[in-house]
Amino acid sequence: MRQATDKWAEVQPHAYLTRSRYSTHIHEFLTLFGEERVLLLKSEALISEPLGAIKQVCEFLEIDSDLSLPLPPNYSSPSVLDRAMQMQLRQHFGHRFPELVECIRREEDVSDLIVAANDAENIERLRTNLRGGKDPLPEETRNTLRQIFADEISLVKRLVDFPGDDWV
Repeated sequence: MRQATDKWAEVQPHAYLTRSRYSTHIHEFLTLFGEERVLLLKSEALISEPLGAIKQVCEFLEIDSDLSLPLPPNYSSPSVLDRAMQMQLRQHFGHRFPELVECIRREEDVSDLIVAANDAENIERLRTNLRGGKDPLPEETRNTLRQIFADEISLVKRLVDFPGDDWV
């Protein structure tokens, strides 16, 4: 970081810990715009419950939350091997698709999401169509991060109105 020049000195591309201090940014937004004019959503909700998140945004903006807004397809994931197959599977699973992908990436049990006769087969197709996956964070690293970010997590929890117990 010390060797960064020009725009990179400003952006600080390797300042991961500094950029992870969300409380500073949230506080600045709340101070600048006021709590009543800022809606904070947990990013996981945008993935796991996109329609619920859209409804929250509509209600916050005081616009019709019963709008039938289509979810934009996201085919740009770098982990997708065959985009055509991904589109077929997205259509097959419908609203369950984002949750299934997250369960697969997290290596969680997906049996509760099987509702049709060929779901198990299509889940296996989905698994093989995703390259790699997330390696689990080693527990030692997780504990170190918990210590580093303990105060930060506590500050952020006071600024948001959703649970943050699953952070780190």
